[in-house]
Amino acid sequence: MKPFEVERWFAEYEFKAAYNLAESCIQPLRLTEISALTDVPPLELVGDEPLGYVDAAGSPDLRQAIAGVCHASSPDEVLVTAGAIEANFLLHTALIQSGDVVICQYPAYQQLYEVARWRGAEVRFWMLRRENSYKPDLDELRALATGRVKLIVLNNPHNPTGSVLDESQLREAFEIAASCGALVHVDEVYSGINHTQIAAESRSISDRAIVTGSMSKAYGLSGARLGWVVGAREIVLECAKLRDYVSICPSYIGERLSLALLRNRHKVLSRSNQIASTNFEIVKNWMAEKEHLIRWVAPQAGVVCFPWFAKPLDSMQACTRLIEQCSVLLVPGTCFAHPEHVRLGFGYSTPKLVDGLELFGQFLESNM
Repeated sequence: MKPFEVERWFAEYEFKAAYNLAESCIQPLRLTEISALTDVPPLELVGDEPLGYVDAAGSPDLRQAIAGVCHASSPDEVLVTAGAIEANFLLHTALIQSGDVVICQYPAYQQLYEVARWRGAEVRFWMLRRENSYKPDLDELRALATGRVKLIVLNNPHNPTGSVLDESQLREAFEIAASCGALVHVDEVYSGINHTQIAAESRSISDRAIVTGSMSKAYGLSGARLGWVVGAREIVLECAKLRDYVSICPSYIGERLSLALLRNRHKVLSRSNQIASTNFEIVKNWMAEKEHLIRWVAPQAGVVCFPWFAKPLDSMQACTRLIEQCSVLLVPGTCFAHPEHVRLGFGYSTPKLVDGLELFGQFLESNM
């Protein structure tokens, strides 16, 4: 399997940066903040049970809460995992075999197509093009959906562009999948953070959908390492059998904190959207001021965008100099096979965002 370019970049630089404008999550919550949002004292949040193994599938209460969020018919359609990254890996390993065809939105988080390649599948890219403002072209998807298509992989809202599939577009994608007998995997980790358009929720539209999600992005709980697979029982069971070889069961404390937040979902997402909205306006104004240096398509949802340099500049070289000279971290577009782009995240601290953008602007002025 090829190196995971984004994660290798983070492994090298994430904890060396004073200004992290690369991260794709909402500012992580502290235990005291979770307590304030849920009206539960901190020690009660984590409980006083022995810190041992828990139900391998996830606690019944947590699976019930996730089922409600993801429109599952019962907790038996939910498997709790160590983040969405484990959920995606288990799902693709369980479903995809050599000779299958997998269609994936592109550019994309590398895991969403690289595991399929590792499994021996033919991967076809459904391109999101900046000249089309990253709007999905359903006719192009229809043209790709021929032959032995096992899986269509969507990321909605999308990383790194922030584009979304609305309800009518998602319905059409499911119709295309049905026409060629494919299942649809929808990674919904950014669901709940909106700017100009709300992404449709897949399981509310079709039982052909298999949804993965997590507490990391919209819920600000990345350190809990908690995610899920939601789908047909037989698929969830196959993922569970594989997970026996990987992580055995979820984290007890991660489960406790996640359940508390999901039970107060509207309060948590209100906080997340307030951060995202404030920071989105800052980035939008900065982009307008720096249009002679860098350009973008404004994201419709989530907390990442995918701008490109106005003049030729290699993103890997630029981002390496930026972290070394200014301690500002971005993700080079090279990690998404788009070397003229960068991924910029705006879900973290507002003051850090302002200062980081100021330094990034100065860097661009000096290098372009």
